[in-house]
Amino acid sequence: MTLGRRSRSTDGCFAVADLRIRIDGCRPAFEPRARWVLETFAECLDLSPVFVDVDGAAELTYGPTPPTHGVWIQSQDEAQRFFEGSAPFPGPAVHTAAKLTLLFPPTNSGPIPGDIVASAFYLLARWDELHVAERDQFDRLPLAASAFGQIAGLDLEVPPVEGYLDALRAALRLRPPVQWQIALTHDIDRLRRYTLKGTAGVVRRQGPRGLISAARSLVGRDPWDNIPDLLQ
Repeated sequence: MTLGRRSRSTDGCFAVADLRIRIDGCRPAFEPRARWVLETFAECLDLSPVFVDVDGAAELTYGPTPPTHGVWIQSQDEAQRFFEGSAPFPGPAVHTAAKLTLLFPPTNSGPIPGDIVASAFYLLARWDELHVAERDQFDRLPLAASAFGQIAGLDLEVPPVEGYLDALRAALRLRPPVQWQIALTHDIDRLRRYTLKGTAGVVRRQGPRGLISAARSLVGRDPWDNIPDLLQ
């Protein structure tokens, strides 16, 4: 099997290869969710998802029956139907097959033995947080009340979706990553707290007293310029 080949751009860099994906026989309510998960899988594999409709034209097919070509993720109607209800957990314990942790029962004995799309959607979308009412003092879902506290065999130290990606990488005959990058994120809307526009707003609202505080704010280090603090 050959994935859509990488093409060299005019600046000498390689563009990301395409991964042709087909969704077949999916429940209508679950199809957009499946598409999102499959797009996420492709991007995590450093591939660009391209959805096709013709059997045999895809490298990866998500459907109830095996395709004539490519890798097959067997869809499970019962697993998809689960998300049409409001139950917080798909079962009391995980299922293990081909060294993968599945939230729904295995459906075949192949390298991808079950509906990893449904399992991944449950985990990535935090379905438990949507359907468990319990909250702690900070209005957060407590770990003990979450899927990782209620489903036996679900372990934070062994993230299931990483296992699904490894299985897909092997099935698609992709090389494992040789290096990793870390991206520090900051949950703010702006990179600087104090800007000229913001300072003008303070002066406009507070008058002369605001002018003094604004002048002080523009002197010295901005409190949001704190990447060294985060690293420390």
